[in-house]
Amino acid sequence: MCSDNYSGLLSIYQAVYILAGTVIPHKSSENDGVVEYQSCAGGLSTSKFGNNYKDTFYVTGLNHDDTAFRNGDALIVNSQKPVKWFECLL
Repeated sequence: MCSDNYSGLLSIYQAVYILAGTVIPHKSSENDGVVEYQSCAGGLSTSKFGNNYKDTFYVTGLNHDDTAFRNGDALIVNSQKPVKWFECLL
């Protein structure tokens, strides 16, 4: 699971990652506030990633805190369901 958007889920930490995503000198705007999408992909082609939690390689619209499963899943948006993605891997 990687992310290309630092906004993430509504949480008490959301503003921190929005600030980090804009202030930290990332090479790309595609980051989770801390880690860049390309770096997270670890050499895999980003074309292998899908934005549905059923995809093995999952690109999300989550911030770094969300990808650590700290804020659960979005109710509707499939690209913001880290817990469901993890359950599908089991």
